[in-house]
Amino acid sequence: MTHKGVKGISQPGMYGDGEGLWLRVAASGSKSWVLRVAVHGKRREYDPAAILVGARSYASEQRGNDPNFVKYSQNWLREEGWKKDTPANAVTTDPQKILEARAANIAEGKPYICRSISARAAGECISAGLITIEQCRVAEINI
Repeated sequence: MTHKGVKGISQPGMYGDGEGLWLRVAASGSKSWVLRVAVHGKRREYDPAAILVGARSYASEQRGNDPNFVKYSQNWLREEGWKKDTPANAVTTDPQKILEARAANIAEGKPYICRSISARAAGECISAGLITIEQCRVAEINI
């Protein structure tokens, strides 16, 4: 997503960049970023600022350690070491609301909004009965 593209989005909903970063537009028009990742096979959503806090925490925690005692980042992540330094108000979103917002974007049929919606994500909306294959075609999403 480009800066110009983000500025042009005003309708409430979730807009993905195709790489796990989502722009959330609230009904009030406020915008915030959400990072969606899979951790231990479960979908999670994080505020990118919390991830940055976690990365800084890991770096400061390991600084000065003997190389034999530096914790591998995978282990640190598995133990959720960042949680002690991240804000308590981590982003939590109902997946059903995201699905409904995505379906609403597809139903509008605006290709410039739908280009960031993957075929898999559109398929989830079809499976949930929120949209049809024809609506995906109109929105230029190849299923």
